[in-house]
Amino acid sequence: CAGASYSADTAPTDAGSYTVTVTYPGGQTGSADFTVAPRAITAFSWDRKESLTYNGLEQIQGVTIKYADKELVEGIDYTLSGNKQTNAGTHTITVTGIGNVEGTKTVNFTIYEKSPTADDFNIPEIAEYAYTGKKVELPLPTLKEPYTGGGTITIYYNGVSTQPTKIGEYEVTFRMEDGTNFYSTSDHLEYGTLVIKVADISDI
Repeated sequence: CAGASYSADTAPTDAGSYTVTVTYPGGQTGSADFTVAPRAITAFSWDRKESLTYNGLEQIQGVTIKYADKELVEGIDYTLSGNKQTNAGTHTITVTGIGNVEGTKTVNFTIYEKSPTADDFNIPEIAEYAYTGKKVELPLPTLKEPYTGGGTITIYYNGVSTQPTKIGEYEVTFRMEDGTNFYSTSDHLEYGTLVIKVADISDI
């Protein structure tokens, strides 16, 4: 109506139920109820904040959620679940709207496998062996804590996996195949030097 005015200075922006009071010329008033509906979470854009690689520890996948140029605030506009993970793989985050945002949305993120280095392993020291004619079998390296999910490890002696029996010096390396949390080694990793020496007569 011409000449009518709202009793509030600004229209509400938060979701909820409201009553507007209109004052007419002459002092008469009228009121009406209305609702500002929450915006659906599916209307917002989503993006990861960083790329994650397996490190043996729990990691938090940060997210950015926006509508137009406005960035939403976790704990005020939405909550997250599933964004804290440890192992490599594809994981699902559930975004649940609160306050001015309603509904849920699921989005995926990836923790990538780690490329192994020699520093990731406990590598046993190599003792000196006296010749016996039997194969020398060295203990396998193991992943350091808190790492898990490695693949099969193979030890190589001068580049071959056959365990040595002859007197001599062998450069020992190892490789690990793909695991759940690690890629396979791209190159042989250094283990150490194995020496099989001539046996003393007292050892025979």
